[in-house]
Parts: sequence; C-alpha cells; structure tokens
Amino acid sequence: MSTLKVNALQDTSGNNLSRILQIKQTAKTDTFSETVGNGAFSSVCISCAFAATSSSSKLLIRAVLHANSADQPTQNGFAFTDDGSFIAASTGDAFGSQGRVSGSYGQVVTNEFTFPIIQEYLHTISDTNSHTYGVKLYSGSGFSNTTMFLNFSNTDTSATNRVRPMSTLTIIEIAP
Repeated sequence: MSTLKVNALQDTSGNNLSRILQIKQTAKTDTFSETVGNGAFSSVCISCAFAATSSSSKLLIRAVLHANSADQPTQNGFAFTDDGSFIAASTGDAFGSQGRVSGSYGQVVTNEFTFPIIQEYLHTISDTNSHTYGVKLYSGSGFSNTTMFLNFSNTDTSATNRVRPMSTLTIIEIAP
C-alpha cells in the first residue's frame, strides 16, 4: 500500500518510492489543421519544452487532445515526439501497413465533432538538456489526402451546437 503525498509517493513504512520534481504543461487553445497523405503524420501540433533536473529521472508525458479529420469513416491517431523525432517505444508494434501510434480514435459516420484522445507514456531519458516534446497527428484515411484538425471539427461554424475545446500536453518529471 502507498500514500500519495504532495511531492512524493511513500510506502506504508514512510519510505520514499519516488518524488515529483517538476511539472510543465502546454495548454493549446487555438486551432491546428494540416493536410496529410493517407498513413502519414502531420507536423507537430502541440509541444512543450522541458529540461529534466536529473538524467536518472523518468518523464510522464500525458496528452489530452481533441481531434478530427475531414474524412470518415477512418481510424486516426497521434504519436509522441522528442525534438521532432518519434518516440518509437511509445507506439504500438509494427504489423503490416498499419500505422504505429501512441493513441488513436475511430471516427465513424460523422466528421462534425471533435474526438477526445487521452494517452500517457513514461519516457526514459539520458540527459538534462532541454528537449521539445510534442505530438503529431496520424491520418488513417482511405483517401489519398485528408485534413487533420486539432481543437475544432471539419464543419466549423459559429453555431451553438459546435464547440471549441482546448488540448494539453503535460510533462511530469519523476525521480527514481
């Protein structure tokens, strides 16, 4: 049994198991859209610069996104990045032509709404340099090209039956 403290996780004997060293978050309230090919990724749509205080720390990377694409039905997703390169260990395994993503959402029957994607990954680091962690959207569209959206839908209007959510990327440094 463990007890969660404000800045540490302790076992029942009071021994520290780990400590939270720092937390940083990017809250994206504006929109992003980019046209990409089928089976391709967008550029980074949300990012957070972060420098760990210790090279033995781990980083909990958590994304809460609201995404959409111009095509449906489709299976879309996203992948975590470190300085623009994919964090391969944060994605599913390779199988045929399927996209390797960190998180996904299915879009059936409508492209009028945003779909929530929530995913986290515990990242092993090896330095204390500043890195820019981010997210790239993946198009699983059956069409040759489609537009990917973040924080709004394909049918973006000013009507009261449409919403403009925000998306976040949070990084938590955890000491071993």
